[in-house]
Amino acid sequence: MKKILLFSKDSLYRENMKVYGYLFGTDTLEEGKKTIAVVSGMRGNEFTQIYEASQLVKRLKILEEQGRVRRDKGILVVPAVNPYSINSEKRFWPSDNTDINRMFPGYDLGETTQRVAASLFNVLDGFEYGIHLTSHYISGNFVPHVSIQDTGRDYAESAKAFGLAYIRLRRPSHYDTTTLNYNWQIWNTRAYSIYGGDDKAVDREVSERVVSAILNFMNANGMIEFDHHRGFISSLITEDDICVIKSSHAGFFDCSARAGDYVRKGMRLARIIDTGSGEVISEIKAPEDGTILFIQSNPLAFADSQLMLLVR
Repeated sequence: MKKILLFSKDSLYRENMKVYGYLFGTDTLEEGKKTIAVVSGMRGNEFTQIYEASQLVKRLKILEEQGRVRRDKGILVVPAVNPYSINSEKRFWPSDNTDINRMFPGYDLGETTQRVAASLFNVLDGFEYGIHLTSHYISGNFVPHVSIQDTGRDYAESAKAFGLAYIRLRRPSHYDTTTLNYNWQIWNTRAYSIYGGDDKAVDREVSERVVSAILNFMNANGMIEFDHHRGFISSLITEDDICVIKSSHAGFFDCSARAGDYVRKGMRLARIIDTGSGEVISEIKAPEDGTILFIQSNPLAFADSQLMLLVR
């Protein structure tokens, strides 16, 4: 293992921002040796993702010491891209509330987050595979799964090597064109985003599943030797397979379902409780049979807001 400084940004009032990576296999990031990059911590509250990256570093270090990491393969893990937001407990960039994952491929003469994205993408460009440990725009709990933006590159089947339950193929919206996943693909990297658990709370069981899935993928593609349970036979799903469950009322969100539960049509999943009277003003029921992929973790529900995602 080799800890390397990937880039640094000057700061006017505090210590310079330094972003580090952990390199395994090869000793340098020269062309031809960029095999796979794993990136997390692009937002300041992605604690589960940062934890998963740290545990991946720990496991890869052990495997490398055992001689089970290929020396001709370059494996880079970047646990925390945004230490400023992490230290100030802000999800986005503290000074202007911008999202680094909406700034790719970046602009080295632009605003701060554009320059951070440009510096990071300069390092990440050229990798054969890329994994982004990321979070949803709504805080909540996800069943661990792989997400791929459908840019016309046909490699979704390769994600079965992770051994996670679902591979979600997403149609990119206009605002997705500035994400890391999308731009990695445009520059010929096979990009996968992994969602799992709740970003604000470390779930060690879920994190272990995610780390093992990444090691499974590395093993299947000849980067490491890893003997582990291979996980699920993955199901490929699209947006047409997902039902969005919303709230018709605002109030306290009293949820009885859990991410990963299989539910039947008409089953009660949650209640909405009036914040003044304490009375139940609405019941959230399953619109059809399926598995809960995501549940929001906010104690409050807002009218017409997304509460859950159900895989039909």
